[in-house]
Amino acid sequence: KFGVDDDLEVYVNRVIEEQLPPAVTRDILREATARDKSLRWLMEDLEKGACRKALTRYTQVFSELAVVDGMVMRGEQLVIPKELQPVVVQLAHEGHFMYDKTLNTLRESNWFPGMAEMVREYVESCKACQVSDPSTGQEPLKMTPLPDRPWQYIHADFKGPIGKEYYLHTFIDQYSKYPVVEVCKSTSWEQMEPMM
Repeated sequence: KFGVDDDLEVYVNRVIEEQLPPAVTRDILREATARDKSLRWLMEDLEKGACRKALTRYTQVFSELAVVDGMVMRGEQLVIPKELQPVVVQLAHEGHFMYDKTLNTLRESNWFPGMAEMVREYVESCKACQVSDPSTGQEPLKMTPLPDRPWQYIHADFKGPIGKEYYLHTFIDQYSKYPVVEVCKSTSWEQMEPMM
């Protein structure tokens, strides 16, 4: 027909070429798919039209899957074989994006079961990301030892000013956790000393 390819074939080829991660060629993906037992079964099941019970991770998306040129696709996403999954995650994380950006980059063109968890584990184990992460972890709680008797040690704090007039001074026995609250007009020592 005048040397013009079928529109569907051109579209599918364009999608596959654009969705392939860098450093993963079409031949590499096709060969890895052929070696992947689950994807071989999946391709057989797609021809039959029913997903076998052993492929539980694919049952929810089975209706979205198709076989194209020896590769499995989910809509416009390539289904990545197990042996290439770490490579694809590493390539998506190349700019040391954190979890959300890495996962979104992958989801634009690729899919495989458990992708979000694999990305999380990879990003959390990336030493460069851990060093550059500005957030600090929460300090672990340090329990204070229980005193020998009541009122041996107390915790004290105040709240206020309340209504620009008074303060609440709170004392809590560390042994019994019994609270005592005093109301006063100032936080000065002269006001607090009689209460203590």
